[in-house]
Amino acid sequence: MLDHDRQRDATRLEMHVTFMTLTTRSDLLLHAEHLIIEMGQPQRRSGNDSTYPVDASSTLHSQGRSVPDGVRKLSAKRRLYYFGCYHEASSRPCKVTWAFLAIRRMCRRPKGTPQEQNDDRCPVSPGYSQEISVGGAHEGENARRADDARSLAKVPRQASMVIHKVRLPFLPSPSSPLPRPSASMFSFSRLLPLASLVSVLLSPSVLGDNPINPGFPYGSAVVRGVNLGGWLVLEPWITPSLFDNTGNSAIVDEWTFGQLQDRNTALATLQNHWNTWITEEDFINIAAAGLNHVRIPIGYWAFEVGPGEPYIQGQLPYLQNAVAWARNHGLKVIVDLHGAPGSQNGFDNSGHRISFPQWHSNATNVARTDAIIKTIASMFDTQTDVVSVIAPLNEPAGFDGSDVLSVVRQYWYDSYGNIRFPFGSSQESNTLVLLHDAFQPLSYWSGFQTPPGWQGVAMDITYISVLSGRKFLSRLHSSSMITIGLCGHQQVSQTNQEHISTACNMASSLSSFDLWLIVGEWTPAATDCAKYLNGRGVGARYDGTYPGSTFVGSCSGLTGSSSSFSSSYKTFLRQYWEAQVITYEKASGWIQWTWKAENADEWTYQAGLAGGWIPQNPMT
Repeated sequence: MLDHDRQRDATRLEMHVTFMTLTTRSDLLLHAEHLIIEMGQPQRRSGNDSTYPVDASSTLHSQGRSVPDGVRKLSAKRRLYYFGCYHEASSRPCKVTWAFLAIRRMCRRPKGTPQEQNDDRCPVSPGYSQEISVGGAHEGENARRADDARSLAKVPRQASMVIHKVRLPFLPSPSSPLPRPSASMFSFSRLLPLASLVSVLLSPSVLGDNPINPGFPYGSAVVRGVNLGGWLVLEPWITPSLFDNTGNSAIVDEWTFGQLQDRNTALATLQNHWNTWITEEDFINIAAAGLNHVRIPIGYWAFEVGPGEPYIQGQLPYLQNAVAWARNHGLKVIVDLHGAPGSQNGFDNSGHRISFPQWHSNATNVARTDAIIKTIASMFDTQTDVVSVIAPLNEPAGFDGSDVLSVVRQYWYDSYGNIRFPFGSSQESNTLVLLHDAFQPLSYWSGFQTPPGWQGVAMDITYISVLSGRKFLSRLHSSSMITIGLCGHQQVSQTNQEHISTACNMASSLSSFDLWLIVGEWTPAATDCAKYLNGRGVGARYDGTYPGSTFVGSCSGLTGSSSSFSSSYKTFLRQYWEAQVITYEKASGWIQWTWKAENADEWTYQAGLAGGWIPQNPMT
């Protein structure tokens, strides 16, 4: 468990159940997502206490299965209900303070279908059991023994749960305080039939809308921002000198930066970099350029490092400084988790450049990421007027197939609860949840976490046409993965006018999507010529130095210092920048990648302002 969580949640245990099947009849299933339960410390069960009954048929096992896509979605809103729980690990019940239940999906099982048989409409596991992870911190000797045995933030704990009847007088409105449950509130023998429970949960008198009130008018005002890339997460192409100065060509990412050189040397280098790469002066200049958002990538290792992980910590004070600077200069902050345990995509900007990412295939990795997102949300819960958005994971590798996408979808559900309810409270946070498209077409996400059932959700797409080599070509298992702007060599070989036309033609699809849509990474650069853009030691497709690529043209005059750029090239950069901005403002806005780089001016907002291809105010 993270130290921050221990301090904030020292007297409670919180359980997050993101997919659960409730059943009282064999032909009807109710799927509930985002169940958040806050419990007091375990207490003894008295002989006549009916508050903690346990039903073996409702046992939930620990594993974490995603919500079946074939189940029909309901437009139900979120409400509060009470539950009882029983810890198998301690063989003692725990006191439930309150529970949050989001009813999302319901389906009917055909009569006569065996309970064990799965089908497309009502896929369930035998016994209607599903899987959960339990994490948190609470007081008591039993809890201390559990913490000594294993970290609740990293290792799932099995638990059993049962749904109790809730008397309507105890259903609070969104603004009313929750009463403390008592034994008289529950009666397992008087459980509502599921059909009745559904009607209660979906009753207009019970359901209420609690719309988000973020620190920025998303949906009505345009997001105009810039990424602070290469600062708290290293990228070799943004700061090649940090890597070249090591004298070790095997150092290709932040993992090897801490692993393959003297630790004290690496720490001193990073501290100097953190202190100088981005300062308050940058925030002053960003605000003066007419921008309203900064997106700050940060890795999981800034919050916790596991055994055998060579990352160097120390980034968090700089993130906190950035939030203060943003407040001083009227900017909003998007905190973006750019790297997850095991790597969510294998890219160097995830912290660990590897051929096969391991985040999705290891439940512990996902659980650690969940805990970190909750920590971020808790850390800035009182500053949502500045930290208005949290992006729970950058660029998960959806192009690797359905196994990854299944985990990603479930993780998006988990993240919604962790960000919107950081302390497990009934009062929703005003923080916007910014989900990445996982390199899938927008049609894949149609109807996903849309209002009114979900509030404060936006979708982030990456449109960087030249990055398909850097990010995908070395890892694609087929050539069929083509999504917005990710068209491999076809994009690199396009003419300048074709690049501009491609950007313009995106407008209709972006403007018609059913979530707020923000293009979180894009660039006026049209080649992959920047040094190390495809990875340290890897060449460019444009000039044919990337393995297996075909020569398109010389990189001379297309990258590096803008002093080498021709007037016609600067004109193209201006036209391409303008075409993209016009298109992305048909949606909810944009965040350019990136603010600055050592030797790739075609990519940076700072150099574009100085070079004249980016206007001093984007609204002009």
